[in-house]
Amino acid sequence: MLLPYALKTSEFGPVTTAAIARQMPIFSEIGRKEFFYERLWESWVCGERCGLAPYDWCKHIPPFQAFLMLSLPWLGRWPHRFPLVRKVSRDSLILLNILLVSLGMFSLAHIFLFKLHLPSRYTKHSIRILVAIGGAIAGVILFQALWRACRRRQNRALTAATLGLSLFLLFGYPLAINSYPNPDYVQARSPALYQFFAEQPKTLLSALYRKKPTIFPPYRGDRCW
Repeated sequence: MLLPYALKTSEFGPVTTAAIARQMPIFSEIGRKEFFYERLWESWVCGERCGLAPYDWCKHIPPFQAFLMLSLPWLGRWPHRFPLVRKVSRDSLILLNILLVSLGMFSLAHIFLFKLHLPSRYTKHSIRILVAIGGAIAGVILFQALWRACRRRQNRALTAATLGLSLFLLFGYPLAINSYPNPDYVQARSPALYQFFAEQPKTLLSALYRKKPTIFPPYRGDRCW
């Protein structure tokens, strides 16, 4: 499916190569579109454009669904304690297939650097989806096992506490996240400044020292250093 796009020549010219990109300041660790890092952790895991994991998960704590998903293999070893494990069908293997395909495309994007665009685009979205689904499966399995244990002991207080805690986590967790939902939009706080730059000659060369002002060039169509 991707082969025609990889072989097709773009109307904007050929894609830059890894060798050329390494010599361009814009792709350096302190560049505007940083890609090449000195540390392997950023180069393969936490880099915004080259890393495996979602970038914001490296800046902050990953969502708790990620930790729930990691418990799935452990839950599968104790079906007598977690009965809902037996209800997980073989159709759920599609999650593993998605993960393997994402990792494969991530690796190919690094091998044929920039021919398949940025490596992170093949994992940062699919990992979010996998964590959401896998975490939900693990959460339901754990809740059912805990609820079952409470019913066996016939402890109404413990049952009510379990139900209350589950509802609190379900509805309270999104409220605890900053800016939920977060579409990652950039809001212009000085519209007059944008208008001023838009009215300047197209030959103007802007020298900027902060990251946020680098959104000016799309409005002007000029270069930015």
